[in-house]
Amino acid sequence: MFNNNHERIVVINFILLISIIFFLYFKVSLTALLYLIKYKRCMTFSKYAKLIFYLGNLGILCILYGYFIEPYWLEVKYIVLETPKINHAFRIVQISDIHSDPQVRLESQLPNVIKRLKPNFIVFTGDSANSQTGLINFRNLMRKLADIAPIYAVRGNWDISTSHIPYRFKGLRLSELNNSAIRIKINNDHFWFCGKPTSSKHMLKNIIKNIPSNDYKIFLYHYPDAIYEASANNIDLYLAGHTHGGQVALPFYGALITGSKYGKKFESGLYKVDNTYLYINKGLGMEGESAPRVRFFARPEITVIDLKGKF
Repeated sequence: MFNNNHERIVVINFILLISIIFFLYFKVSLTALLYLIKYKRCMTFSKYAKLIFYLGNLGILCILYGYFIEPYWLEVKYIVLETPKINHAFRIVQISDIHSDPQVRLESQLPNVIKRLKPNFIVFTGDSANSQTGLINFRNLMRKLADIAPIYAVRGNWDISTSHIPYRFKGLRLSELNNSAIRIKINNDHFWFCGKPTSSKHMLKNIIKNIPSNDYKIFLYHYPDAIYEASANNIDLYLAGHTHGGQVALPFYGALITGSKYGKKFESGLYKVDNTYLYINKGLGMEGESAPRVRFFARPEITVIDLKGKF
C-alpha cells in the first residue's frame, strides 16, 4: 500500500487525529446523555465541547457521504491533445481500476455513458475485480463495452496477484497488450497502442523497437511509475491508473495515499515530462480485501481523450 515513508506518516497522523476526535466526541455525547438521564434536562456545553460535538457530527456525515454517495457519483473528464503526427481527430475513452465487487456499483451505468461519448477506442489500464464473484460483473461490463468500440487492455497489480488471473480477459473481445504493440489505422492515419502488465520485466525500448520514431505512440501501463522511462523512449501519451486519486483525499492537500513510488508528484490528472504526456485516471472502483469501500474527494472517473492533428 505504501511506497514511501511520507505517505505512511501522513496516514498514521490522519488516523490518529480522527481517532482522537471521535473518542472525545463519544465522551462528550455520553456525558450529555448521562446528564440528561440524571437531571431531566440538557447540559450546557462549553465552547470546547461544542467544537468536538460539531466535528464529530461532521465526521459522521463525511463517512456516510464517502460510503453511500461519492462511489456512485461518476465524473467524466475531458482532455484535448494536439500532435503533428496525425491528421484527423479521434477519441479514446480510458477506464481504469474497476475493482468489481459482488455488489454492482457503476458497472450498470458505464455502457450507456460511454456509448454517448462516441469513442473510437476504449482503453482499460488494469485492476478488474476484487473477487471471483466480482469478476462476473467485470466480464459482463466488458462484453457490453466491446459492442461500442474496440478495447485495448493491460493487467494491473490486482490482475496479477489474485488466484483467478486466467479468467480476467479470457473469451472477451479485447486486445490485451502483453509486452506488445499494435498498429492502429484510422482515417488514413496510423498510430500505436503499446503496453505491458505490472508483472513484466521487459524494457519499454524493447516493446517499441520496431515502431518508427515519428509514429504516435500510446503506452498503457497500470502504474504511473514508468514516466521517466516513457519520456526517454519518446512515448507521446502514457495512460495509467492505480492511484485512485488517493481514494480518500483532503481539500487543499489531495491524496493521502497514491501507491506510487513518486508519491504525490504524480497523483492524478494530466502531467507532461519533456515531450511525453502522462494521464493518471482516478479509477472507478475501490481497493479490495479488507479496505473500506469508500471514496472521498476522489470521484470515480471516465477520461475522454480527444487527439487532434496540429498543423
